[in-house]
Amino acid sequence: MLEPADVLLLDEPTNDLDIPTLEVLEDNLAEFAGGLVLVTHDRLMLERVSTIVLALDGQGGAEAFADYAQWTAARATRDANERARKRLDALAAAGVAAADRQTVRFDVQLERNMAKPADPPRITGYRVTNAVAVKVRDLAKLGTVLDRALAAGANEVESLALTRADPSPERASALASAVKAARAKAEVMAQAAGPRLGQVLELSEGARGPSPIPLRAGLVAQSAGVPIAEGQLEVEAQVELTFAVD
Repeated sequence: MLEPADVLLLDEPTNDLDIPTLEVLEDNLAEFAGGLVLVTHDRLMLERVSTIVLALDGQGGAEAFADYAQWTAARATRDANERARKRLDALAAAGVAAADRQTVRFDVQLERNMAKPADPPRITGYRVTNAVAVKVRDLAKLGTVLDRALAAGANEVESLALTRADPSPERASALASAVKAARAKAEVMAQAAGPRLGQVLELSEGARGPSPIPLRAGLVAQSAGVPIAEGQLEVEAQVELTFAVD
């Protein structure tokens, strides 16, 4: 750097340098008017002096990024995508149909670290979330599906719920019971008040579907892998009746 040059090629220039020397080197590189090719593992130097980060995959491929943070985000996303593909393949191998696998969330979030209270936060990495909603139609296979998904790299399992594929019969029965109960209450109230209960003027429904069942001890499904508590599925119905009175 003591002689005029159009291009500087530096291979790990920060090795064995103390902090003051590093600062002098970075200042000079930032002021250098020519081209700079920098091969280094020093992330802080890359952030301060580079304008293009060239990533080589070792197989003849290369990608250019605006800065180190962009490269980090791309790498985190690529790794997350690869893990997601493995999980989807594992779900398919466990017998989950393509129609029962759906991506419901994809997030890329910054992770920052503040070395000192007065220092600005530095980007330390990225957290990529790729969430898939899975429907398992055979309860006996649910434990195996969970096992395979976790073995393929899944690190979170959320909102596990047990429901019926078709709750129509139970819901119809619940509605009929709700109407009978409402009429019985109305008759008791009318009898106590004096007038005779007449015809129904208005009928409305405020039904609640099957309630998701949380996992708890007991009533364990007989399946390989993660034990699943079947519990009890409840279907509730609410109705509102308006009667004429004579």
